[in-house]
Amino acid sequence: MYTIYDLATGAILRNVSCSPLRIAAQIQVGEGYVAGQSDDITQYVDEIIVDKANIFCIIDKLEVVSDGVDKCTLSFLPNPCSINIKGEGVSVQEVVYGGTETITFDTDGVYTIELVAFPYIDKEYIINAN
Repeated sequence: MYTIYDLATGAILRNVSCSPLRIAAQIQVGEGYVAGQSDDITQYVDEIIVDKANIFCIIDKLEVVSDGVDKCTLSFLPNPCSINIKGEGVSVQEVVYGGTETITFDTDGVYTIELVAFPYIDKEYIINAN
C-alpha cells in the first residue's frame, strides 16, 4: 500500500495498492509517494505520514440574536483559515488572516461554521440565530 500526496502541500491525494515496480505508473506531475496507508482527513505527508493537529479555536457563544448586530467571535484561528458558513439558503466562504473573526446573522436559523486550514483537522460549530 502506498500514499500518493501533493508535493507542494503534503496533502494526501489517494492510497493505491500495487507492487513496488508499478508505483511509478501511479504518480502524476506534482505528486510524490510514501509507503503505507493513510487517512486524508486526519493525516498529511511531511517526508513521512504525519497526524494533523486539531484547530485550537475559541468561540465566545453558540447562540446569537439574528439582528445583524449581535455577534459571535472566533479567536486563535490558524493563519490563514477558510471559514465556511452554511444554513438554509446561505452559503458563504471567506479566508481570514490574523487569527480572529467576528460573525453576525440577520436571519433566524441554524448555521454551521466550518473552519478549514491545512494541515489541521477541519472543525465545525453549530450556531443558533434567533
